[in-house]
Amino acid sequence: MSFLIRSGRFALQGLLFCCSMFALSTQANKVELIYPKSDNKGADIQISASVEALQHSQLAAQQAGLLAELYVEVGDTVQTGDLLLKLDDQLAKLELNQAEASLEAAQVAATEANRLYKELKALASKKFVATTLISERRAQLAQSRAELSKQKAALAIKQEELRRHTLRAPFNGVIANRQSNIGEWINQQSIVLSLVQQDALRLRLSIPQEYFATIKLGAPVVVSTEYGQAKSFNAEIDRIVPISSQLSRAFEAYVTIPNTVGLNVGMSATVKIPLLVQQDLRLWFPKSAIKQHPDGGASVFAVENKQAKRYIVKLIDKQGDQVSVSGAPANMAYINGGVELLRDGDPVEPTAQVSSKEPQQ
Repeated sequence: MSFLIRSGRFALQGLLFCCSMFALSTQANKVELIYPKSDNKGADIQISASVEALQHSQLAAQQAGLLAELYVEVGDTVQTGDLLLKLDDQLAKLELNQAEASLEAAQVAATEANRLYKELKALASKKFVATTLISERRAQLAQSRAELSKQKAALAIKQEELRRHTLRAPFNGVIANRQSNIGEWINQQSIVLSLVQQDALRLRLSIPQEYFATIKLGAPVVVSTEYGQAKSFNAEIDRIVPISSQLSRAFEAYVTIPNTVGLNVGMSATVKIPLLVQQDLRLWFPKSAIKQHPDGGASVFAVENKQAKRYIVKLIDKQGDQVSVSGAPANMAYINGGVELLRDGDPVEPTAQVSSKEPQQ
């Protein structure tokens, strides 16, 4: 009996302990509120970029041979279809003449085979020749026509080979480099000329990957440069490559450059991209309001409906005991101090003393 009484007493004590612990866990944490200051330094990012051509080709001849003529020099402006170089084509011309002669002989043979077939067919209708001879002449006619088609194809090949002894400009541009001289033997893989398009320029931007969700296609940008006719002009992002580099942890975007600004390939420029999302504004917090994570991240806690609301933030800058972050909404009350043990959704009770720091307008 005494054993049962002691057991009941211990159970009652355990129940009272759990109730007291539950009461403590639901008790609101008394916290001090602050209003972090915001500025515009986090409202945009600046990316250094270089002007590049939409088309920049290393040109090689389609046929191996001796370089006989060069019709352009470095710095020359060419139009689509302009003749750039010519290989020695004497052998190709002779082979073309041979193909033309073979085609002519095949045409003569096909015409004669057709004549003999028609004559024999007329005699066969009068029962003057055997029908087996008709089948033989029909086969000869088919063979001569096949040979004619073969010689036509051979002639077309020789004509194309002769055409490939010349190289023409594939687009409008400027000759940027020449790597071969007249009299040198070049192969099909030998780069002879470099052609750079000048009427279609763009900027290639390497943007940190954390801005991928923020920057959209068509986003307005401001391009600044020390060169050209316009020192600053407005443009927009017209192409985004949704693949991040594993080395730089950045993705690429492109901005088309108007022809009127007077920039050239290789010039440098600075591109400012406004970030219009409120969470990307830079807010200044005291160090005591920042909760450091074991993995190196950080977070802050706002107060919503008397509960702690956590926001994962990125640390940007530090000045004295103040730290600037991005990723937290502006114009909200945040908890200052005691955040290391605070969790998302914990009940909080603001103290009567509220920090005098006000959001910067």
